[in-house]
Amino acid sequence: MSSELSDVCISVFICDGTYQSVVARIVQCFMASEQARLSDIVGNAAVLFEKIMQFSLRNIEFLRQSAKTELRRMKVVADMASDAFNETS
Repeated sequence: MSSELSDVCISVFICDGTYQSVVARIVQCFMASEQARLSDIVGNAAVLFEKIMQFSLRNIEFLRQSAKTELRRMKVVADMASDAFNETS
C-alpha cells in the first residue's frame, strides 16, 4: 500500500473511528488508483499509436518524394533517348 493511501486511511480512521469507513476508503482509493492507471495505459497507448502513425506518414512521404524524384529522372532519360532517336532519324 502506498504511503499516501496509508495516510488517507489513517486520517479517515482518526476522524471517523470505524473499521468500515477505513475499508470503504481503501476501496475508493484503490478504485481511483486503478482507474488512473487504466487511464495512463490508454493515454500511453494513444501516444504510442500517434507516434507510429507519424513515423509511418513520414516514411510514406519519403517514399512518395523518392518516387517523384525517380520519375523525374526517368523522364529526363526518356527525353534524352527521344532526342537522340530524333537526331538519328
